[in-house]
Amino acid sequence: MISPVDSCWSIELWVLANGKLHRPQLNMNSVYQERNDHDYLITTNWENSHFKLSSEVYGTRTSLDEAIVDIKCVSTKRGGSGTSLAIAIRPYNMEFIGGLNAIDYRESGKTVRINKKDSVYFSKNPREVFTGSGIQGDLKFLKRQDKISCAYGMSTMALVYPIKKEGLDIKLRLSLTKGKTIDALKLNYNNIRKDFTDYCSLVRRKGFNVSIADDAYGRWFHALKLNALNTVNSVIHLLKHGVSKPEISRNAFYLVKALGRMGYVSETRSLIENWCSTITVPEHPAFSDGINFSYFIASFADHFTITRDTEFLQANFDKLRIVSSALLKHSNLITHIKKTKQQRNSLPTDYTATNSIHDIMLLDHSFSQYSYLCRTIGLFGDEILFNRECHKLDEIVAIKIQEMIKAVEEIEEGLAEPETEGRHIYDENIVYGTFCLFPYHIEGIKTREYRKLLEVVQMIFGKYPLFMRSGGYWDMFLTAILANNLLLNNLPGVRDVFELVQNLGGGTYSIFDRIHPVTLKCMECSSDIHSVNSAIFLLMRNMLLIDTPSRLELFPMPREEWFRPGSEIVIENAPTRFGNINLKIVSTQNEIQIFFNDLPKYIPPDIMINLPSKMILHEGDDFVLKKEEGNAFIINGWPYVVRFGKI
Repeated sequence: MISPVDSCWSIELWVLANGKLHRPQLNMNSVYQERNDHDYLITTNWENSHFKLSSEVYGTRTSLDEAIVDIKCVSTKRGGSGTSLAIAIRPYNMEFIGGLNAIDYRESGKTVRINKKDSVYFSKNPREVFTGSGIQGDLKFLKRQDKISCAYGMSTMALVYPIKKEGLDIKLRLSLTKGKTIDALKLNYNNIRKDFTDYCSLVRRKGFNVSIADDAYGRWFHALKLNALNTVNSVIHLLKHGVSKPEISRNAFYLVKALGRMGYVSETRSLIENWCSTITVPEHPAFSDGINFSYFIASFADHFTITRDTEFLQANFDKLRIVSSALLKHSNLITHIKKTKQQRNSLPTDYTATNSIHDIMLLDHSFSQYSYLCRTIGLFGDEILFNRECHKLDEIVAIKIQEMIKAVEEIEEGLAEPETEGRHIYDENIVYGTFCLFPYHIEGIKTREYRKLLEVVQMIFGKYPLFMRSGGYWDMFLTAILANNLLLNNLPGVRDVFELVQNLGGGTYSIFDRIHPVTLKCMECSSDIHSVNSAIFLLMRNMLLIDTPSRLELFPMPREEWFRPGSEIVIENAPTRFGNINLKIVSTQNEIQIFFNDLPKYIPPDIMINLPSKMILHEGDDFVLKKEEGNAFIINGWPYVVRFGKI
C-alpha cells in the first residue's frame, strides 16, 4: 500500500495470474519490505510460483514534492504469457476509508485525476482500465471504463498492464503537495534516484553518528534519525497552521527531545519557532489548552538544555512568560483531585472522567523547566514562584505513587480484588506513574520507591511489550518509555525490549504503537506512532550515554559484545547538556581504551564509566579517580585517554 500524506486513498499492486487475482495482503509471508538506512530507499519484494514483483520508492522535487514508485514485474510461468499487473487505486489507507469521490484516467497525459486533481502520473499507458464504486460494487475486471464517481466516496480503479516475456518496467509519480496537480514530464529517473540517495546519505551523516560492532543497533540508530526527519515537516505544518490538540503537542514534545539529541538543531529550532508564533492563550483556557501549554514549555526548555542558545531564549521569552502565567493560573484544571464533572485526562486511550497522574507530572515538569529558564535569564522571583508550585505537585505525585504500589501489594497479598484496584481495568495508570523519572524527572520521588514502582509494573505485566487489557493491544509507546526508565535504574528488561523492537520493525525500521497480540500487526494508526519512534531512539541514545546536571554517564548497562577484542565504538557529535561529545572506545585483547576527543563546551562535574566486566583502571595525570564500585568508575576531568586493563 502506497499512500500520500493527507490523502484518503492508496495504491496497491495486484497480479492477475493463473486465472486468479493475487493480492499481497492475503499472503504476507511472500512479501518482504525493507528500508535502506543509508539512502532511505524503500523496497518491496513479492514472489510466488507465478511471478516476481519488486517496487522501489524514492522522492524528488519538481514544481511540487513527488514520490516515485519504480515497479518491475516478471512472469515465472513457462512462456511468460497470461500474467498482468493491476495497479489499483483504492478508497482507503491506514487512517481513512471513504472520501474518494471521483477517479478519471486521462490517456493523453498518462495521468489519473483523483477528486478533480491530477495526482498520479504513469510512465506507460495501460492496456485496460476497470472501475468500481459503492453502488456498482468492487472491481470485477469485466467492462473497461476510464472514469468513475461515487456519492459515497468509494470510487476505485485498476489500471492493467500485460507482463511480456521480457517483463514489465513502469514508473509512477505521486503528488505529495496538497492542492497541487502533477505535470506530465519526461524525467531521467536514474539521475533522480542518484540525487535522492546522495542527499539522504548526506543528511544521515549530519548530527550525532555512531559506529559500533552491532549491526542491528547501528542500522536502527540511523534509520530512526531518518524517521524523525520524515516526521518533523508534518508536525511543523500542523503547528504552523495553529492545530492545537494534545496529541499534536505530545508528538512535538517527544520529537523535540529526539531531534535535539540527534543533533538536528535547525529542525528543532524551526519546530519551536513555529510553535511560538502560533500558540495562543484564550480568555478562558480549557483543559486541553493547559496540556498544550505544558508540552510547549517543556519542549522549549528541553531545546535550550541541549543548545544553551541564550539569544533564542531571550527572543522568545515573552511568549514563554505569557503561556507559563496562564498555565499557573489555570493549573487547577489539571490537578484538582475531587471527583467533579470537570474531571478529565489527556491520555489517548483513557476515556473515563477521571484525572491522571500523568497530567499532574506533565504540569509539574513544565513548572520545573520554566523555573530553570527563569533562573537562566535572571528572573529569580518567577523562579521561586514556580519552584514552589513544583514542590506542591511533587507531594501529590509521591502520594499517588505510594497508593499505586500499596494497591498492587494488597492484591498480591490477597487483601483486595484485582478487578477493583486497577490491575485489569486501569493498566495504563500504573505505567504512566513510571514517567516521573523519564521523561519528566519529578524531584520528590525517592529512588527506593521509584525502583519499587518499576518492579511492580514488571510483576504485573510479566513480559514485553506491555499488554493493555482494556484495549486488547500491545502498547509500544508505553513499552519504550518503561525501557528508558529500566535503563536509568539499572533494572533488567532493556535488552528484551530492544530485541522486540528489532523483530517487530524488521527491515522497515518503524514501529506502530498499537499492535495486535496475535497477528503482531498494526491494530490502529494512532497519533503516537511518531512518539514511539522518538522514544526508541532516546532509549538507544541512553544505552550509550546519559547526561544529568551533575554527571555524564557512559554505557549505563554495557553490552559485553560491544567490547569484544578488536572492536571499536565511535561516538561523533553526541549532543548533551555539556555540549557535543566525541569518543572512541577501542577494545584489545588486554585493554579497553576510551579516547576523549574534542573538549566539550562545558566539562561535566563527574564522568561515570560502566564496563561489562571487572577491570583495573590505569591512573593518568589528566584526571582524578573519585570512586570505584563494581564495574563502574567515576572520574573528574576531561582526559585524553582512560585505559582499563583486564584482571
